[in-house]
Amino acid sequence: MRVSQFSLRRVVTAVVVSALALLSLASPSVAQAQYATVVAYEVAEHLKFKGGAGEPDDFRVRFAKAILLGQVVWAAPDAGNPFVVGGFIDADARSFVKATGTGRIVGTFNTLQDFDPTTMLLATMEVTASGSLHGELDLTTALQGYAQVSGKWRVSHKKKGTFQGIFLIPFNISPDPAAPMYVYLDLGPLAGTCPGRLPLGDPSDPATPYACPVSQDEILLRFPLTKAVLVLFRD
Repeated sequence: MRVSQFSLRRVVTAVVVSALALLSLASPSVAQAQYATVVAYEVAEHLKFKGGAGEPDDFRVRFAKAILLGQVVWAAPDAGNPFVVGGFIDADARSFVKATGTGRIVGTFNTLQDFDPTTMLLATMEVTASGSLHGELDLTTALQGYAQVSGKWRVSHKKKGTFQGIFLIPFNISPDPAAPMYVYLDLGPLAGTCPGRLPLGDPSDPATPYACPVSQDEILLRFPLTKAVLVLFRD
């Protein structure tokens, strides 16, 4: 996912809508059922466009396949919870989005534990549980710096539930093409820590949105990575 153009008006709209979506997850009635929170990054993605001219600006269906890698940042203190704080997650996701910008997403995931953290290698990740997910993907706000996703997940017939989440799409705020500066929208604590928040407008205006600089850990082969924040609830 990429943001090709950005305007302050779009940013303000995105922050208001996205913040409300994330804040709704933190309401007391919903938080009681929260099972885990995962932050993951798209480390690879490829697209195909079908119908129309078969191009990004003229298609009927957009097919995408992505590989994500991340960590569990919060988990309910349940002895049988497959999501363990500090544990890793990998996922394969496929999406089918119509020209309207909305569509379906399906995928599989593994929870992982590093059996030899001294090596600092991905080769020491052991699968501890496997699951699947499916749901709805809304890319209509992708040019505003985010996309929303929701659906259902399952690890076993006893461990299943729903999820809600947001993809934070990095965008460049530097006027100098030779020195880009990529940021994510700042959507509050649920989207992770945000050192060095930057105002995207007049900081004295309460309506001014803020951005979080993309860190070096969020860049792969010079590409800033799309960041997924998923909140899982158990049935």
